[in-house]
Amino acid sequence: MSPDSSDTDGNGVMEVKTMDLEGYKPRVVDKINAIMPKLQAGTSLTDEEKKFIDASRIPVRYLLEMTQGNPGLQNAALDLMIDLIILDMAWSTVKTYISYVEMNIGKQSVVDGDKALDQIAQVKNGFYGELTKTTQDFETAARSYEMTEFFAKQLKKVANQAVTRSSSTKGGQ
Repeated sequence: MSPDSSDTDGNGVMEVKTMDLEGYKPRVVDKINAIMPKLQAGTSLTDEEKKFIDASRIPVRYLLEMTQGNPGLQNAALDLMIDLIILDMAWSTVKTYISYVEMNIGKQSVVDGDKALDQIAQVKNGFYGELTKTTQDFETAARSYEMTEFFAKQLKKVANQAVTRSSSTKGGQ
């Protein structure tokens, strides 16, 4: 989870331009793929798998359990949410490591504490920006799914009314 590209501004301050989560994604996808069959079979999860699910604020277990009867729906749900799940889990990891660094920064005599804290704040802000963007993308996709479902129900309702009217007209002749 290193910056995709970073540089210093000449004063030694790191500038984070983009975040690269691609290395994190296969690990999360592999974990979810290992957990899915266990949930489907009713097998207990390992402590590591439970911690993995608990690390996300996204209801991963609930999502997997609710969609397990329909593999197509499960794949669609995961496709929609996987980037958000990954970013959320990565954010949890980053926050943990940053808090350790922040707690111990004052104990280092060779580190300029203020400069290091400024750099950490820049990383946090960059990561938070990525989290915000991904959340907005997810919300947009979720709204489009909701609207599609709404219109599909409306079309079905109209089609059923047309069939009902057509049947009653034929029966009345």
